[in-house]
Amino acid sequence: MMKISSLVFSRLLHTDLPLIVRHTKVKLYSTLYIGIGYKSIAFRNLLQYTCRRASGISDRGNEQIVSGKDTQDKSKDTTNDGSENSSEIVENVKDDIAQATKRSKTTKLLPEKTALPDESIINSETTKTKKARTSKKSAADTIVSIEEEKKEKKVRKKKESLTDNEDLSGIDTNVKNLLETHKLRRIAGHTCVIINCLKCSVIMKPVVSDAIYVNKTTGYFSCFTCKKHGPLTSLQENFETLIKTKGAKKNFVCFNDKDTNNIYDWSIHNEQAEEALSKGQPMKKFKIEEFKQIVEILGFENIQKSTLEKQNITYDKERHGLLIPFLSPDGVLMDCKCLTPYFDEDGEFNGLSYSFTNGSGQSSLFGWRKEDEEKKQLILTKTEKDALVLQQTTSDYAVLSLPRESNLPQEVLPYLEKFESIILWFGDDIHSWEYTIKFARKLGENRCLVFRPGDECSTPHEILKNNLSISHTLSKAKPMKNDHLTSFEDLRSEVKAQIAQQELVSGVQWRRFGQFNNILKGLRPGELTVMSGRTGSGKTTFMSEYSLDLCMQGVSTLWGSFEVNNTRLAKTMLIQYAKKKLSPENLNEFDQFADEFQKLPMHFMTFFGQNEIKKVIDTMAHAVYIHDTQHIIVDNLQFMMGSDMDVSDKFSKQNLVYAAFRRFASEHNVHLTLVIHPRKENEDTELTTASIFGSAKATQEADNVILLQTTKTKRGGKKYIEVTKNRFDGELGNISLKFDPEDLTLSNAGKKEKKSSEKQISDKKTEYEDFSDEYEDEEEEKQKEFIM
Repeated sequence: MMKISSLVFSRLLHTDLPLIVRHTKVKLYSTLYIGIGYKSIAFRNLLQYTCRRASGISDRGNEQIVSGKDTQDKSKDTTNDGSENSSEIVENVKDDIAQATKRSKTTKLLPEKTALPDESIINSETTKTKKARTSKKSAADTIVSIEEEKKEKKVRKKKESLTDNEDLSGIDTNVKNLLETHKLRRIAGHTCVIINCLKCSVIMKPVVSDAIYVNKTTGYFSCFTCKKHGPLTSLQENFETLIKTKGAKKNFVCFNDKDTNNIYDWSIHNEQAEEALSKGQPMKKFKIEEFKQIVEILGFENIQKSTLEKQNITYDKERHGLLIPFLSPDGVLMDCKCLTPYFDEDGEFNGLSYSFTNGSGQSSLFGWRKEDEEKKQLILTKTEKDALVLQQTTSDYAVLSLPRESNLPQEVLPYLEKFESIILWFGDDIHSWEYTIKFARKLGENRCLVFRPGDECSTPHEILKNNLSISHTLSKAKPMKNDHLTSFEDLRSEVKAQIAQQELVSGVQWRRFGQFNNILKGLRPGELTVMSGRTGSGKTTFMSEYSLDLCMQGVSTLWGSFEVNNTRLAKTMLIQYAKKKLSPENLNEFDQFADEFQKLPMHFMTFFGQNEIKKVIDTMAHAVYIHDTQHIIVDNLQFMMGSDMDVSDKFSKQNLVYAAFRRFASEHNVHLTLVIHPRKENEDTELTTASIFGSAKATQEADNVILLQTTKTKRGGKKYIEVTKNRFDGELGNISLKFDPEDLTLSNAGKKEKKSSEKQISDKKTEYEDFSDEYEDEEEEKQKEFIM
């Protein structure tokens, strides 16, 4: 763009120099106007006005040849001196214009010695130039409009994929509030609501692959752009901070607040897992004979060496352990799982035990592969061995396995949204069917195909081991029905399985309380057990060990202790787990036992004292969904009768609370153990079923009723468990207990007597050390009087 100096400008304004405007080359007033565009607005306006008057150009832009006159000169006489001055000024102006023309790359004034053209020629050239410019402009506008239209179509198409017309029924209220508050576009998926990111939508169009997945039930989110995930509250806080930020949104760093401790990053490589994995040797280093020995020890027969190599699985010779890398869906190493053989007392192989390096692997699945990214069908297994078999024998499906057979982490659900159908292949036994029902509900029953008990389709490894057809077995998978009607034809296979698999139907067996297996047979899902005993008799101590026994066998457990705080309860459980007294003298052993105990699938509610039943039920449902909880202990029922009920009668309240727990156990297929205090009765008499506080509804609808009895003897006291109701098979009986003050256990009855020094512990000390249900403050004492 040409620049005109202020000196040239001032000389042009104060002279009678004829000014010529040639439309095809220059518009003098426009050139001057643009050239000094950096000046002040007032100066620029004055320049435009003056140039128009001086050149005689109308506001409509007509090009004319006129003589510019100095409007400020009142005298019309021209003297010789004036002519000489004018000639000198003209020469100076021409020099300045010539220098400015050399610097200009786009616009030029008329050459210094060019003759003035005829007006008709100017008008003719002006018309041609206008037409040429118009045609070029129209062509350019057409090209731009076409490009803009294409871009708009792409944006419209992508936006239409995130419609807000989806059915939002069944979605958590907090998730709905988030959608409405920020006006987020969304897709209602199988398990998640897919929304656009408030930050990413500014610098990129809302694409599903770059969106945020929010769990419909819990609100737990996963961002596919930054690979972060966490609770809904953190996402809400991040959106609010983003909206309030003063800087550019594209420079905003998400979840950079120090308070967002619950945010997990799946893009960070885990160094501890890498170190653990490196302790093993790659499979390619083992010879054929060595490899055969390894797979025989671990029970991995018929799995090829190349199959293990593709998953980067290594072998630790010292522990005879198979080291399995657990990756995120994007291939980032998150954890390392070690499988070691477990042998019984006779030295027979009795399965595999496992451990994770840091526990984070329990939030992922095993078997992610790049070649499976475009596949729409998935097979989900319960063990890595089964997943390896299917990866080896089929190429039509993506194959993944659970970190634990009883756990499907909610963190991976967004990455399973792309699969149109999911085959749940856990086996044909009763336990596998229970997991199948639970996970089908979690994944969406409409897209799940399942194997029912009695379909004669055992695990994939057993199918391969018996030289049967994998593809033929897959064809037996049937849709998971979701109606409320059934027939014996549908139930026939399940009935047959229950008759053929009596041991599995009986439930999970106790190891510390062997006598329980003879009476109750085991812990079964969907049942409700009522537990009662006098205050101070040791109900919580017994329930602590009772639940710990099952939890150590993999039963995911949730504790709701409303009269004993969680710290005290966890301390008792840790001592029972270690089977030794932990004191300042042996505090160095604490970390060892604490690390082991921490890996158990044990969780605690944070409620204490009286609470509303709705909050408790919601928390239980949350735990069942996230942790796949199988056993819930509520201690005790009387603390549930809060102010959120419409009835005032305490017995009616109790019936409503009990009905809510009964319904929860049946609908969620979990075992619920409910502690209820007994009525005030003579302490010298034994408790009966009728002794349980409240109406008869509690004991009538309970599947099992167990009472902790205490009797006084000359040597002190005697404790035993009495089973007064057993709906499973009707067998009743007593189970002896013996309290050990050293490890706080009650499962020592029938075992060998300890050393004589331990026998001398007085009954008084035993009673003192016993972990009782006593309240810790005056307010609890008042509650105690009310519930008794």
